[in-house]
Parts: sequence; C-alpha cells; structure tokens
Amino acid sequence: MNQLNIRILSSAEKCFWNEKAWDKPEYTADAALLGERFQLELAIQGDGMPRTHYLSASTPLGACLKILSIEDVPVKSPRPDMEETDFARNEPGLYPDPLLPLPEDGEIWLRNNILSSYLVDVDVPASAQAGVYPITFTLKNEAGEVETESTFHLEVLGAKLPDQKLIYAHWVHYDCLADWYEVPVFSEKHWKIIKNYLQCAKENGVTAAFVPLFTPPLDTKIGGERPTVQLVDVTLESGEYRFGYKRLRRFIRMCKTIGFTHFELSHLFTQWGAKHAPKIMVTEDGVCRKKFGWETDATSPEYVTFLRTLLPDLMAELEHLGVLDRCLFHISDEPNEDNLESYTNAKNVVADLLAGRHICDALSHFPLYQQGAVERPIVAIDAMEPFLEAEVPHLWGYHCIAQWKKVSNRFIAMPMSRTRIVGAQMYKYRLEGFLQWGFNFWYSQYSTQRINPFLSPSGGFFTYDGDTCGVYPGPHGMPIESLHMRAFTQALTDLRAMELAESLCGREAVLAAIEADMPITFKEYPRNTDSALTIRQRVNQLIAQALK
Repeated sequence: MNQLNIRILSSAEKCFWNEKAWDKPEYTADAALLGERFQLELAIQGDGMPRTHYLSASTPLGACLKILSIEDVPVKSPRPDMEETDFARNEPGLYPDPLLPLPEDGEIWLRNNILSSYLVDVDVPASAQAGVYPITFTLKNEAGEVETESTFHLEVLGAKLPDQKLIYAHWVHYDCLADWYEVPVFSEKHWKIIKNYLQCAKENGVTAAFVPLFTPPLDTKIGGERPTVQLVDVTLESGEYRFGYKRLRRFIRMCKTIGFTHFELSHLFTQWGAKHAPKIMVTEDGVCRKKFGWETDATSPEYVTFLRTLLPDLMAELEHLGVLDRCLFHISDEPNEDNLESYTNAKNVVADLLAGRHICDALSHFPLYQQGAVERPIVAIDAMEPFLEAEVPHLWGYHCIAQWKKVSNRFIAMPMSRTRIVGAQMYKYRLEGFLQWGFNFWYSQYSTQRINPFLSPSGGFFTYDGDTCGVYPGPHGMPIESLHMRAFTQALTDLRAMELAESLCGREAVLAAIEADMPITFKEYPRNTDSALTIRQRVNQLIAQALK
C-alpha cells in the first residue's frame, strides 16, 4: 500500500523536487478578507510506484477554488554573488516556477519519491459571511476511492479588501506575443492574445497598461530594431503630418474594459540617454516606411517638428477617450549622470506641451533629480535613501537585473518572502507606484533573438532567471503564470490589507505590527521563510480586533 499524504503548506514555501514533503512546516489555519485571493500550497509525495491520482478541493465557503501544478524550469543563473546568501538555493538546477492548471478531473501523476507541489487559489467571495470555513483536499485513486484527505481552516474576516491605490506598471511586450505565436501584428489573433495577457496582468495587480504609441525604444541594440508595434498611424502629405487613432482607440477601450486605471505611454526617445528617436513608421506618397529611428537625432528639426505636431493632437484624442488625466508620459528610460545634457535637451523639446502632465522615468541618480531632470522619478529600490531623505513627492520604485544585493526582487532563486516583503516596504514609505520591466520579455539582451523562457528564463543569460518574464507562453494564446510573479501579487494584496488596517486602527498601529521583529527599510528586513506571511498575519489580527 502506498503511503500518501497531502501536506498543506503556506505560500511562503518553495518546494523543490528532491525535498521531502514531511520536512516542510504544516500550515493548518489562517485568515483572509472578503474579496481576497488567498493562496496556499500542497505538497504530495508517495513512496510507491508512479501512478495516476485525482486531486480535488471543496469548501462550504462558496469560494472559487483553483489548483495549479507548480512545474520546474532549468535555472542556470540563480544568483549574482556568492556573498549574497538570502537565496532559496545557490546552484543551477530545476526550480519551481510555471503554474499549470490541472485537468478538469484533477488528474495528477505522482512520481516515486519525487515531491510534487501545487498552488491553490481561494477566491473569497465579497459577499461571504464572516466565520471559519474548512477547505478539504482529497486524493483519490483510479477506482475513485479516497486515499487521503487534509483540511485547512480559513477564517474569513468581515471586512472587504480595498481597491489598490498603488499604480503598478509591468511592461507587456506586444512584439514578443506576435513573434512567439507567429501571428501578424495587430491581426485579430494578435488582438485576442494581447487581451488574454493584459487580463492576466490586471488580475496580478497591474493597473497601468503599457501603450505602444510607437515601437517602444526599449532593450534594443543600437542600430537594430524590434518588430513594429505602432498604434498611431502617421501620414505625411504635402509636408504636413496627419494622425490616425483607430488602433489606439481600440486598445484604450479594451484596457478600460479590462479595468486598467492608468495608461503608460511609450517613451518619446531612446533608452539610456535620450539621444535618438524611436522607430516610427510613416506613410508618405502611399508608401509606409521607417522615417525616424537610430539615425534620427533626438533634437533634429524634423523630429522636433513631428513631436510638436503630434502631442497636441494626441492629447486631444486622449482627452476624448477620457484618459488624459490618467496618462503617464515617458521621455527616456534609465538616464544616468552621463546623460544629463542629452536627457534635458530631449525633454525640453516637449516640456511646454506636457506641462502639468505626469512625466515619470526610471532614474536612480539623485543629482539628476536635484537638477530637475525628472519631476516624478521611478527609483531603483537599492538607490532609495537620498530620495527618501529628501521626501520626494510622488515617489515610485522599481527593480530589475541590478537590484540583488540586500534588496527585494523577484528572481526565481529568491525565497518567496524576500519578494513578498516589498509590500510592507511600499506601505512604510508610501510609494505612489512601482514598475517592473519584464512581464513577457522573451528575447535575448538587446532583442537580437527569440528566447524560449521554459529553457532560459534568464533571457539567454543576460540577467538572472525570472527577471525577464512573469509569465510563460501557454497554448492557445494564453499566459502561464509563475510562482515568482505570484509572490509579488501577494505583496500588493498585503499592501491593500495594511491600508485597510490603517483606516481602522491608525498608521502607527500598522507600522508597529509590520516592524515588530525589526525596523524595515529597503535593505534591512526580517529574512525568515515566513517573515512576510507573519507580518500579514499581524495585520489581519489588527483588522479582526477592530471589527469586534
């Protein structure tokens, strides 16, 4: 007789295939808010011959229960520095990350002495009654006989999770979608795929849709180009520019229907210095060709004329669509101290036209902010200190390849808690927004070739695994979510719970709860496996006490 056991774990765990389920701490009860997507994990391990089983979940809560199989990917670049010790593992190998839905009948295949793990979504109804509800997980054999069961108890608190205030931008790369699925850009098939991916982004807390006015000048080799994804039609007739917005209108309306609150317009100048124009296709004499690009200086008279003709017309269109006040404008991504002159010159081309608008760019060099280069900086979280000391208003944060020493990030090799802790950090420092660059970047560095993220989630070794994509390409134009992205989604949920607790108990009580173990900064925070989970449980306790 096979010895089987469903061991219920918290979502703070990261289960590797060669670990033992019984070595993981059992998780029997917790609390959630109305309208919250609560997550837990299951670990199942048998000691008999491999065979088919059927896994199911049930609860009287009326919640939607969804079980996702946590699959493995080869991680070859797990960590950047052996001195940085806070990683789940140190060596290359198979790491848990892609989340695949189970078949409708719950069929799973357990391998001999191999740990299988599953993520469980519990969507708590906003209309549920407060109380404690059992959630029972059942494993049956092929004959339909129950082999083992385990039960978790979820306390539903009588308060609704508030809407997310933080603006969260996570760049969807539309050319990668067309390239991977081999469909023409902005064909009906492409539109359907784009919608699927944007819906997934929204479900994971993204509130700012990335809008490719023109092919975004991001992660592109100098002199090279990415596939054209341009929403704005441009025609040059008798020396005058005219603009068409049919695709832009469709895109904005689709995003509004999905539920995005903000619209992040693609950059007006190239990355890393704002020295050139992005690739822009223009129809002239009936022929559509590339008119602007790397060969175009940012402040060339022709490009200046183009921008100063476009922007008033574009803003009138965005006003007509009812989104202008919620649009985020970009000049150039990641300028540094060597780019002050070129960035400032580029910005001055459009500064008067964008006066009063939300202009924000990734910027980690404080002297550039001091000199007025960027009014609303998006700051790497390992460079926050001077910005926080100066009490910079409307402050955003971001992390990418370079943010690995001491700070939170979402690399696959990082513990779940290290990613999730950023929720408490964003709360403490009152960040207005957060940015991550790679929702689905399935190219190599500088976009020179397509990369299969199932084989190389590091973009062909130019970064650390997990940095380039939060989702994997699934069949039928559907995204496959990842464990490391879900950890950040939980951070956003924690932030919302903290804001609810503040409304009930006051900010000082919430800060005391999240810093009960130690003061939290972006570089110093508790590092135990369950640290972020423990903080959330303390916040839940504040809410529960206030509701009595």
